[in-house]
Amino acid sequence: MMIWNIIHKVVNPNLSFTQRKSQAPDLEEPVVLSKIRKGTTVKSLCLNVSTQMARDFNYALVWGKVCVFDIKFIRSINAIFLV
Repeated sequence: MMIWNIIHKVVNPNLSFTQRKSQAPDLEEPVVLSKIRKGTTVKSLCLNVSTQMARDFNYALVWGKVCVFDIKFIRSINAIFLV
């Protein structure tokens, strides 16, 4: 657990889970976003999954600690995830 605390302080990762429409979220393999790696935008999340996802992006539904309300609707691919 001590190593994870050190990594978290240095890298400050954001674990993001993807979900296809009408399916359960894939909680086995998160997409790791950080400022050190490719960034913390919706675009960097899409590019981590596939370039086609970035091209075909319409909107994202986001929930968790980054949202003021239950679910946040994001249309802009350049929106920034709070880390």
